[in-house]
Amino acid sequence: METRLYSLRLNIWLYMIASVVGVILVHIALDNISKFL
Repeated sequence: METRLYSLRLNIWLYMIASVVGVILVHIALDNISKFL
């Protein structure tokens, strides 16, 4: 049970980190696209 809770918490952290990185990458991509247009 303990390891299950730990892995769940780890998955939540990984999801949060992936979301933040994804948002940053999207903003960078949009900035680059607007410069080229």
